[in-house]
Amino acid sequence: MITPSYSVTATERVLPKLALDFTSGVLDSRITFTRTTDATHPATYVNSSGIITAATDNQARFDYDPITLACNGLLVEESRANSYTYSEDFSQSIWSKNNASVNTFSVVNPAGGSSTYKLIEDTSTAVHFLNYPISTVSGTKYTQSYYVKAAERNKVALFFGASGFGVAVLVLFDLVAVSATVVTGTATTSITAVGNGWYRISVSALASATNVAVNTQFRLAADDGNTSYAGNGTSGAYLWGAQVEVGAFPTSYIPTTSAALTRNADVATMTGTNFSSWFNATEGTFQSTYDSLLPLGSGSSVACVMQSDKNVDDNDAICLLIRQSSSDVILRVKVGGANQAAIGGSTTTNTKTTINGAYKLDSFAASVNASTPATDSSGSIPTGQTTLRLGSQTAGQYLNGHLYKLSYWPQRLINNEIQAFSKG
Repeated sequence: MITPSYSVTATERVLPKLALDFTSGVLDSRITFTRTTDATHPATYVNSSGIITAATDNQARFDYDPITLACNGLLVEESRANSYTYSEDFSQSIWSKNNASVNTFSVVNPAGGSSTYKLIEDTSTAVHFLNYPISTVSGTKYTQSYYVKAAERNKVALFFGASGFGVAVLVLFDLVAVSATVVTGTATTSITAVGNGWYRISVSALASATNVAVNTQFRLAADDGNTSYAGNGTSGAYLWGAQVEVGAFPTSYIPTTSAALTRNADVATMTGTNFSSWFNATEGTFQSTYDSLLPLGSGSSVACVMQSDKNVDDNDAICLLIRQSSSDVILRVKVGGANQAAIGGSTTTNTKTTINGAYKLDSFAASVNASTPATDSSGSIPTGQTTLRLGSQTAGQYLNGHLYKLSYWPQRLINNEIQAFSKG
C-alpha cells in the first residue's frame, strides 16, 4: 500500500494514493470482509500448496493457481448451493451405480486426502455410469462439475437428461488431450488442470422444463469416445468433489454430506476514514486488474469489479463493471440513477484484464489492456461517496472471479497515462 504526500507534480501524479495488491495473499487492514461460514455454509479455496482447503468464518479467500502456486488474488463470489449430497462419497445409495461399481483406492485427492473413489465398469455392453436425479426449473441454467483423474479410462462424459433439458445434453471429456466435445444438446463446458493429474470438468445448460426427477450422470467412455461399450470389469476413472448448482458457470467447490449446502457471498468493503483518507469527490482515476467467470456474448447479467457509492444503493456511484450482453468492461458513473458515463472496451471471460477509469465533471476516460482510451466529455459526478466495494455492488452483481490489484489516483490522469497504466 502506497500513501504518499500528494500534490500535482509530474513525479507524484504517477504514484497512486491507494495501492492494494491482493496477490500478496494478505488482506489490507482497512478492508472489512464478511462471509458467514459454518457447518451448513461451507466455503473452500486453493491454498498456497495447491490444495483445496476449507475457509473459516469471515476469512478472505486468497486463491492460488494449483499448477504454478502463484496467488491469483482475492476470490469474490456470489452465493451458490451444491444440490448434490454426499459430494465425495459415491458409495451412498443416492448415487445409483449403473453397469458399474465404486471402490476406494489410495490415490491422493484434490483436497490432499489419501483415498479416492474410482468408478469401475462391469463386463456388460452398456453405458457405465453414476446417476443422481435433480429438480429443474424451466428457464434456469444449471452447471454440473466433478474433479476427475484418469485411470485405465482417460475419457469420461457428463450428462443432463432430456426430461429437464428438452434434448439430452452429453459432453465428452478427454483427459489426455484436455478437451471437451458437446456430443448432443446445447451446452458450455470447461476442463481445467488442478494438479497431480486431476482436472475439474463442467457442463452448463439451460433447462427447458420444470421436473423433479431429471437424471444427471457421470459416465465412463471407451477409447473411441463412445459411452456405450463392452466393459472389461476392471477399468475406470477416479472422481471426487461432485457439484451441481444453479448458474451458468462452476464456482468454487462446496462440500456436502447428507444435505445440500449453500456457500454465502463474499463481501469486502472500505468505509469511514479508511475510505475518505484517499478518495477525491471531484476527480480521480481507478485501476483494477481482475478475472471473472461471467459468460459473455448473450444475456443481461453484469459483474462488478469495484464501486464507490453512498452505502445506500447503486444510483449514485462510480463503478468498473463487466457487461454480459456487450462483452465489455466499462467505467460507469451514475447520478440519481442516470448514467453520466458508460465507456470502456472489450473483455474476455476468465482472462486477466486491467481497466483504468477516470472521472471529472464533463471529462471521463477509460482504457482496457492499454487500448486507446474511450472518452466522454459530458456528465456530472456523484456526491456523498462513503464506501468502496470490492467485487460487488450494493445489489450484488458479484465479480465471480479474482481481484489481483486495485489502485487509485485522486485526480483525473491524462489519457496517455490512463492508457499506459492499463497495461496491468
